[in-house]
Amino acid sequence: MKSFASAAVMSFTLVFAIAEETLAADPQGSPTPAQVEGTKESSVAAAAEARKAGRAASSVAAQGVTITDWYKQSVYDVSNNKLGEIVDLLLMPDGKINLLVVRAGSFLGLGEKDVAVPFDAVQHTVKDGNVHLTLDTTEDAVKSAQRLRYYPNAGTWVPEGK
Repeated sequence: MKSFASAAVMSFTLVFAIAEETLAADPQGSPTPAQVEGTKESSVAAAAEARKAGRAASSVAAQGVTITDWYKQSVYDVSNNKLGEIVDLLLMPDGKINLLVVRAGSFLGLGEKDVAVPFDAVQHTVKDGNVHLTLDTTEDAVKSAQRLRYYPNAGTWVPEGK
């Protein structure tokens, strides 16, 4: 239990130090444009070095968003009609998110359907302080997309019928 508590304190200290370093120039928490650009370049390099050395990164990209901005978030069409909710994010071996699994067509759990959507097809914006995800498609297109099934024993999504 002591080692867990020590690891938690070390993790918190590391996160606090990173945040403090990144936001040092502005007590309001908004980095300057020069900091953002410098952080972007240095964080990519730091992450690559950390991966090679098997340790934690020393900086975080300022333009990055968290998984919570995507996972379990609603997705809307361009007319602001809800298409569904993101229920999974599929990572490629290089760590990049390739596909989102959107659960669509559900009304009280009836008629729901999981479909794959390319990650780069969904626009991430912030409206009134809340994450807003938009997909430039129609509800009919989502309904006609191929259904996916999740196989927990294999840990993978498979198109229905395959």
